[in-house]
Order: sequence, then C-alpha cells, then structure tokens
Amino acid sequence: RGKKNMIKNPESKVEEKQDNEKPSFWSVSNGVRVSSTLAMLIIELSFQCHLILITSILIPGQLLYVIEGTEYKDHKGKLLGTIISSGALVGVIVSILSSAISDFVKSIISSPVLKNYIARRAGVAIGILINGLGLILCAFSTTWVQLWIGFVIAAGGISISAGIWGGWLAEEKKEEANLFHKTSTTLYGSITALFGYSGHFIGAGLSLLVDTKENQSQKKSFLILYIIVLVGSTITMAFGGKDGLFVAFYECFFVQKLNSEKEHEDEENSEEQKETTIVQKSKSYFSPLKDSNIWFLLFSNFWCHVAADVATGFLFYLLRDVYRVEAPKKLVGLFLSILTACSVPAALLMGIFSKHVTIGYIFAIMGMLWLPLVSALNVPLWWLFTPSIAVYGFAAGAYASLNWGMAIKLLPSGLGISLWMGSSVLGRVLSSLIGGFLLDIYLHILSPKWAYACIEIVSVTSFALGLLLILLVRKPKGKQTK
Repeated sequence: RGKKNMIKNPESKVEEKQDNEKPSFWSVSNGVRVSSTLAMLIIELSFQCHLILITSILIPGQLLYVIEGTEYKDHKGKLLGTIISSGALVGVIVSILSSAISDFVKSIISSPVLKNYIARRAGVAIGILINGLGLILCAFSTTWVQLWIGFVIAAGGISISAGIWGGWLAEEKKEEANLFHKTSTTLYGSITALFGYSGHFIGAGLSLLVDTKENQSQKKSFLILYIIVLVGSTITMAFGGKDGLFVAFYECFFVQKLNSEKEHEDEENSEEQKETTIVQKSKSYFSPLKDSNIWFLLFSNFWCHVAADVATGFLFYLLRDVYRVEAPKKLVGLFLSILTACSVPAALLMGIFSKHVTIGYIFAIMGMLWLPLVSALNVPLWWLFTPSIAVYGFAAGAYASLNWGMAIKLLPSGLGISLWMGSSVLGRVLSSLIGGFLLDIYLHILSPKWAYACIEIVSVTSFALGLLLILLVRKPKGKQTK
C-alpha cells in the first residue's frame, strides 16, 4: 500500500527528502542558529561561577568577618551549614515553582512575539535583580543573621532565573540539539557542560584573588560576581534562542525566515484551538513525570552529586589531618585547578566521540569513583593520589556531558529540568550534612586515617548506587537512541 501511494504521489517523496535536508554547517543560516544556541547557554557559565565563588569563598569568608569577637566565633561550622543548606533548599523550591509558573504564563499568552519575552526573559531578569539585592545585603552584612537573609535572597533570585532558563532550554532543545549535524543530544549536552565547567574554572581563578581576611576585598568580590552574572544573563536574554537578536538581525538583512512554515501556521491557529491547547497542557503538564526513566535519572543524579561532593568537599581536611600537609589551602587550589582543567576538554570530547551512552556512563562514574577509593586506602600523595585528581577531572567532565545530554533528551519541560537541577542541589546539601556529621563522630572514636576512610566509603557507595540507577534507564520502544 505504501509503495502504491508513492507511485501515485511521487512529489511527496521529493518533499520528504527536501524536509530532511539540512543546511551546510558553514552556511549563514546555520551560523546564526549556532550563535543563538551558544548565547542561550552562556548563562550557565555565570550560574556555575556564582555557585563556586559564593559557597566556597565569599559566604565562609564573610561569616568569619561578622562573627569575629562575638559569642558565635566557635560555632562557624554549624552557622555555615545552616546558611548554605537553607539557601539551597529555598533555591530548589523556588526553581521548581518559577519554572512551572513561567510555563503556565507562556501557555496563556496569545502573542507569539511576547511569549518568550514575558514568560522567559522577563522572569530571568527579575531573578537576576533579586540576586543582586541579596548579594548587596551579604556584602554589607554585620551579623550572621543579615548574612543568612542575604544569602537566602541571593540563592532564591538566582534559582528563579535558573528555573525559568531550564524551561526555556527544554523548549529550545528539539531544534538546537541537531545544529551540529549530530543525531545525538550528547554533543549539545557536552557544550552545555563545557560552559558550566568554564564557570567553575573562572570561579576557582577568582577565588585565588580574594583575601578573606580583608572585608573590602570581600565587597569587591561580591560586586565582580554580580557583574559576571549580569553580563552572562544579559547575553542570553538578548541573543539566545530562536527569537533572539541574532535571528532578528538575520531575518532583517537577509529577508529569510529561519522558522518553518509549520511554526507560522501554528501561530495562526484560532482562539478556540489555543484554548483547547491550554487546557490540554494544563491537564498533561505532570503526565510525563510518570515515566520511570525520568525518576531513575533524577535519583542517579542525586546520588552521584552526593558522592562527588563527599569526595571533593573534604580535601582540605584530608590533606591536613591524614597527609599532614602544612599549607593545604594552596594544594587544594592546585588540585581543583587540575580537576577543572581536565574536565573542560573531557566534556567536549565526550559529546564529539560518544556513541554508546551506557558505556560512557560506566567509564565516567568508575573514573570518579577512583578518587574516593584511593583516598580511603591512604595511598602515597604524589605518585598515586595526585594523578587520581586528573582522572577524576576527566571522568567528571565526561559525566556532566552525558548527564546534560540525557536530561535534555528525557526531561520534557521546564518542570523536569528544574527537578533535575534541584536533585543536584539536594545532593550537595545532603553530602555536607552526612559527611560533616559522620566525620565528627568518627574522629572521636577512630584515628584520622580510618575516620576519613569511612567517609570515602560513603562516596564510593553513593557512586555505585548512582551507576546502578542510570543503568536502569531504558530506550523508548520503537526508537533508537545514541
């Protein structure tokens, strides 16, 4: 029957062939698409730079300044844990809510021109402004309560922007994932991870310039951090996406629409059809979350972040208490620089050469598992422990690439992306609570060597659990995924 239809309608075959043809990678239209895609992702760099710098350097340093000479000076560990964990929890909740609200607002706006500008860009801008208010309060805080409130506001603001951007990213993914003539979304995920680790690298570099003992240096660092966030978000809001300025300039000067005719036909639907679509979307918004693959991915992401933060979060104390390093801060900075430098190229290479995602996950998680394993065995510092940092960096970059690609492929909406990001944050929070709690207990009953070995075993177990969960993800029936 299919052959008869092709004989009767030979033009349909030609039209189908033309629809599947892609423009040359070096064509102007594809260059505009790639540029708008990269602009869409650059905000991830500012997000990750914000995360590294504020949680690792600025908040701990400002806390030491405000509690110096007060009754709280001997409780800096508990106060820091309270500030960071509460801000993270608020961020997770705000991110999920903002993403859902943004998706709903976009669904009720009839004008195709205003959809992304009101529901997406305006929401991201509001979050950035709230983040700036929180950073100002942190910079000029004189008590730990003011610092706490400021950090919660800053975390909530950046989470609003991140949640809305996640929904925007999920919406753009169908077209952007194939811009580089790849059938897999892994390359698109690796580029996203590349921007994230570049933000890590910038944050780690700026942390070396911050003098935590000098309050003026702290204030300047808060200002620099906000400038980075503001610039990154502005570039994304102005040039990112298929309705950004790159596409607008191209359509203005080359008089050639990048959007397909089908998209224009969808924009001309009647009000009755639009209302039906809104009702259907409101009813089916949560239905994709019934897919077990999504929950396997979320919980795998959660446990891998628990493991990763336990493995790297206690390096300072491990070097000081077990290896007896006199200046652990400088050595930790060196290790983190090595780790980040290895992660950046690994994230990109995994997207280019990866064909089998499952095998990639196995090698990536096993590579990250190597660091806590050698830490638990208390191996010699220079000839085995230091190379394991580089191995961990390559593996972490590969994992981030695969994880972003899987998230872009499986998660259907901004809600799914927000839940995925939230699982990462909750993993970091739980790792700090579990690791710190267990370490305080074990150091009182065991030698430092065995106490840290117990902590690293928690990391190894969490990595193994994360690997098991990701292996449970199955290919959709009738489709082939790479």
